[in-house]
Amino acid sequence: MAELPANSAGVEVDRSLSTRVRVMLPLPLPEALDYLPPDAHEQAKIEPVYETLAGWRESTRGARSWAELPATAIKYIRRVEELIGAPVALLSTSPEREDTILVRDPFVDR
Repeated sequence: MAELPANSAGVEVDRSLSTRVRVMLPLPLPEALDYLPPDAHEQAKIEPVYETLAGWRESTRGARSWAELPATAIKYIRRVEELIGAPVALLSTSPEREDTILVRDPFVDR
């Protein structure tokens, strides 16, 4: 896979093929850190590790329910939940406000 620009969530999507998704995993460091070092020289030493997941060719634009998502999109969302240690509550499937899926109510204790 060619180098792709990462968005702020550390997720890369190959939009030309839309068949693979890469997720940045915890960084391999001599000691585990739960923060980004403030020093630019220390940050430059960090090498991210990526996990490549199956992507999807179907558009998610306009999807308003979990059932309308491709199976590989659901697997991707579940993997992101595992990596961040928190459930996804809300998904946007396009820039349109209505194209949103409420996965779980964030205001209800579970």
